[in-house]
Amino acid sequence: MFVALSALIVACLDQIVCYSVDPVTSPATFRIGSNDSSILLQGYINITLAYTKVQKAPVIVSIDSATQGKFQVSGVLGNEIEGLNLSWKPDQSNSTWNLTFRFAKSENSYNLSGISFVYELLDLPGSRYASNNHSLFSAAIGSYYSCQAEQNLVLNHFAPNPVTVNLTFSQLKVQAFRHGLEPEFNGIMVQCSLDYHLDRVVPIVIGISLAVMIIVALIAFIITSRRNRNISGNGVSGGYQQI
Repeated sequence: MFVALSALIVACLDQIVCYSVDPVTSPATFRIGSNDSSILLQGYINITLAYTKVQKAPVIVSIDSATQGKFQVSGVLGNEIEGLNLSWKPDQSNSTWNLTFRFAKSENSYNLSGISFVYELLDLPGSRYASNNHSLFSAAIGSYYSCQAEQNLVLNHFAPNPVTVNLTFSQLKVQAFRHGLEPEFNGIMVQCSLDYHLDRVVPIVIGISLAVMIIVALIAFIITSRRNRNISGNGVSGGYQQI
């Protein structure tokens, strides 16, 4: 019983803190800039291009430590605007694809002001542009954004398009307008709201699991005590009958 409950606890925790990533790989890390200003981005990134009008398998681009060597990193660094661009040439196209992260500075803070994606498919000739200009986060200059939980983001096309573009991030860390080229994030961590939710859920699951184990142990103790009492009572009663 206790072994089964322990396995249940582990399974519940795995469902909460694991984000469907290959345990063999680690998050991809991209860095661009100089000692004066730089951008550091780390995480698992999946790009899914799903056909909406024909029955075809989606095109999926996975970016992690095992695949990051296929991507060329470039960027734009400025006082108010910075950008990190990933470019690569996939098997599904004859042209180069570009995924760009744009950051904007405002007084003592910065935000991820937009993400854009330029691509072309073999069966859909012509360059296509999709973007999302909603700010994903805001952080103080000198701090970094962190979100371990999985986040899904839809990139929109300006005109009707037979393909939808979805971005999925997990274990994401980002810091722009930073000084130096150190490979580690520095300053105060700004945590996403999804991670706050996980921080609350994990103790609740552990507490409930422990409570269930205690209740089961008490029930087992009561049943065992009553059984032993009945056996003892039957033995005494049998002795009086013999006299």
